[in-house]
Amino acid sequence: MTTFLLLRGRAADIYPHNLIPEIRESSNTIKIHTSYTGQIVASATLNRGERRNKDSRAEVDYLNGVGELTWMPQHNIAVFLKYRHFDHDVDNPDTVSITGTGLGNTYTYAVRPSLSTERDVISTALRYRPVNNLTLRAEYSWEEIDRKNSDKWNLPGKTNKNTFTLSATTRPLKRLNLKAFYTHKEIDNPAYNYEPDISNQAKLTATWNTTPELTFFGTYSLTRDRRGDLGNQLSEGERSADRDMIMGNMTYMILKDLSFTAGYAYFRNEVKQDIKYRQLVGGALGTALNDRGVPYKDTIDNFYIALSYIKNRFNLNGHVSYTISEGKFSPNITEALQPASIALFSKLKVYETETSIWGEYEVTKGWWVGLRYEYNNFDDKIDSSYDSRVHMTFLTISKRW
Repeated sequence: MTTFLLLRGRAADIYPHNLIPEIRESSNTIKIHTSYTGQIVASATLNRGERRNKDSRAEVDYLNGVGELTWMPQHNIAVFLKYRHFDHDVDNPDTVSITGTGLGNTYTYAVRPSLSTERDVISTALRYRPVNNLTLRAEYSWEEIDRKNSDKWNLPGKTNKNTFTLSATTRPLKRLNLKAFYTHKEIDNPAYNYEPDISNQAKLTATWNTTPELTFFGTYSLTRDRRGDLGNQLSEGERSADRDMIMGNMTYMILKDLSFTAGYAYFRNEVKQDIKYRQLVGGALGTALNDRGVPYKDTIDNFYIALSYIKNRFNLNGHVSYTISEGKFSPNITEALQPASIALFSKLKVYETETSIWGEYEVTKGWWVGLRYEYNNFDDKIDSSYDSRVHMTFLTISKRW
């Protein structure tokens, strides 16, 4: 039976869809560098190429260049300077025609001009080791992005980013390593709604080898993003986004070839922003309703244990993971709460259990045979119709060089 496709503005026929295009690409690269010894080291890389889509006639000409300079005035001080330039010029025809395979009809449609970008990044960093167990680093980068045809994609013509980072690595005790860093970022004319105007992020990581057999690892990070007027049809006003992550695990070497790991991770994401609603009145969109400072919050708790046995030509691993995910947002205005709150459609509460066991054996030099079993239990506490249980078994044959 032959099926014909009828779309508005397109004659009925069978048209090609999801074709794999024929793409041809060529590039040339030049790399130069000075000797890696001495107080001053410099390098430069230039890459130029082109990519052609033979089916749609889209073309891309690109030029990427990187220059780096390292200066070590003393054995414990190093200064880094890097410049990067990226130029991607994308071009496509104004129209593309496709011919049906049923009746031979031809359909021609307009193509939006492609977005071309030119990006420059200048960064500098200073690394200083005042004592053997302490390393300090400061870095600043400036980035500018110029866009061509940006008005066709509702994007700003130019975006500037300034990023400042401080970090420290230390070993206060023989078996304890600590690392901390702080990043401040400012973006002028962000291209996308999820990008902030101002972002601050801090992170602390610790690794403690109490004994050769027992290791503890922990990390905590927080991110605070702020955005001014979003200026789109769905939202206006300011947005704040706060994200926190805590993660820790313990690994114990039971035997020389047998290890046990247990861990916990917690993630929190909280966003507050203005949301704009539009009611459907008589088939047309009505007056916009603004809901100020609507909070959205989701959290994830993850618990896991793992066992690993590695012995010469045989590997055996297993792990169990249990995840609790919850999320909701809370509208404020009456129109979003009656006759039923739209928050009911976004409420999330899911318990998920994952179990896997897999093993590999090297039957001959470089050839491995493996068997893997996985079980997943997805329990939706809001709507049980999404509940699922999945059993999967895999047999693998691999060659390693």
